[in-house]
Amino acid sequence: MNIISYYLPHFLKNTIYFLNPNKNNNYLLKKPKIDDIKNLKLIILNIDGVLCVDNKPITIAKETFNYFRKNNNDIKICVLTNECRKTPKIIKKELITLGYNMTNIKVISASSIILEYIRSIISNSNSNKILNISLVVEETPYFYIKDNITNEYNNVQFHWIFDKKMNHNNQHIDYFIIGRINNNITNNNNKLKEILLNSIKNNKDAKFIITSDNNIKNTNTRTTINTLLPIDIIRFINNELNLYIKSHCPFKTDFNIIKNQSKSLYNNDVSIENKEILIIDDNFDNIDNIDINKELNINKGLVLTG
Repeated sequence: MNIISYYLPHFLKNTIYFLNPNKNNNYLLKKPKIDDIKNLKLIILNIDGVLCVDNKPITIAKETFNYFRKNNNDIKICVLTNECRKTPKIIKKELITLGYNMTNIKVISASSIILEYIRSIISNSNSNKILNISLVVEETPYFYIKDNITNEYNNVQFHWIFDKKMNHNNQHIDYFIIGRINNNITNNNNKLKEILLNSIKNNKDAKFIITSDNNIKNTNTRTTINTLLPIDIIRFINNELNLYIKSHCPFKTDFNIIKNQSKSLYNNDVSIENKEILIIDDNFDNIDNIDINKELNINKGLVLTG
């Protein structure tokens, strides 16, 4: 039996709706048909809300994922998350612990997208000029980014906001990269806030990159704040310095980075057209943000778990 003909009736037909833009650029929901996925080369699944909810696996998703992974070799699978404090390797291990078969599955995280974005910045810059990048991130993503980049390039200098041994005064910074930070680190840490604000005041021409722009429902109404999101930090900076910082979020706007990372599943020797990609999420806004102008021509699927 063809895996697609089995897979569709038992999962896709009952749990996923395809989003089709109409002439007014609004989406129409429709049940998928075999023709919708038989020509796919790549399926991208968002972890949060599609595979897991509150760090617990969704049973039907896990069973279907593992069955599909075991019986299909034609369509490759990537999992996607806006988690920026963990490396793809850590995320993969966590999914294995939750029971997912992650053999030959590519994990694309906000941290790996930022890493790829930095590579593109360096490739497009003057090789004779030292790029100075300030990382306002936790320890794990700092070393993940720094170690990977410094092993490949010698014209980059990283500045970590939490490095107590580093002299943060009078630094020239080209880029600030702002991630999600545990609030326990910053609470009552006036010295850290002072370092951050002074660094930005001295580098007003620097560009700001954020790892994700998620509000996690609504940051203005969260009563218990365990983590500071990039937008929280940007808001703090704007309020303290009376600025309006314009930031760029590669996770949201640079789909080609996601696509290029997934090509490693094919050893980068296969051309993947956008129409051969299906991205599945539980949040309409997440899908819409990836293709705001409805121009990417990627297939979009919505599961009703979120």
